[in-house]
Amino acid sequence: MRMALKLTRDMVSGTLLVLLVASGVATPREKPIRAETMTEDQSRDLALSTARPLFGKAPGEYLRALRAAEYDEPFQTEWLHLRGLRAYVVIETGVEFPSSGRPVVHTSTGSASVLVLVDPVQRKGYSLRGLGDPTRAFNNLTHDLGVKIGTAETAEALFWIFADIAGGYRADIVLEPREAQWEVEGYWLRRSGGDGLDQARDRWLKRSSSALEQVSAPRATAVTDGFEVVFYQAGEGAVLRKRLRIGRDASVNVTESLPITSKITDAIPGGE
Repeated sequence: MRMALKLTRDMVSGTLLVLLVASGVATPREKPIRAETMTEDQSRDLALSTARPLFGKAPGEYLRALRAAEYDEPFQTEWLHLRGLRAYVVIETGVEFPSSGRPVVHTSTGSASVLVLVDPVQRKGYSLRGLGDPTRAFNNLTHDLGVKIGTAETAEALFWIFADIAGGYRADIVLEPREAQWEVEGYWLRRSGGDGLDQARDRWLKRSSSALEQVSAPRATAVTDGFEVVFYQAGEGAVLRKRLRIGRDASVNVTESLPITSKITDAIPGGE
């Protein structure tokens, strides 16, 4: 099957069904091919047990798994119904016992959280964005689902999904030089409140304008045994170039992460 796709960051929510159709894993509008075999409570417990080692929590210590439909978006509603995956965000919680004896539960005692996908049929959990090794978990997920990558278009679709639910940097990907500049300027504004922006920007651009010219939208190209995606990410006041290798078995591996600009905070003495 040949399909012509044009994918951008804003189209991620609809790409996985396209990916599975193109790879032969699913067909449009087919009936669900397997039924869910775990209750909601059982799958929530599995999400907790999957994430618990990443937090260093012993059984009985406090974690909470929140059903979060918004994290299902990369897997489009039709595909989730077809496969039955359930998404949870696991967070630390704390419990106080005031004098009244009634416990008070705090649901945001720490900043750490983990996105866990549960397959209720295979009874497996996958710890993705957050702690641990999300790349390995993502590769286990695509392997267990039998996803295969045969074209640059499906490789590009898989890249956007990985960047969202595993890499956690989808929002930081920049598509062209001006967007990269704005993201870096935004970093300065958040740190300084705007003080000295013009001076910092001018000095930073003097050093970095030529490097910014290479910034472009992610694009998958064929390489030996798979595909490679080069993309650009703005973070911590600089722009990085990254390379992602995608195998035909849908395995993902980051092969390069290299700053192409200096940090904007380095443009002004004492900027850090």
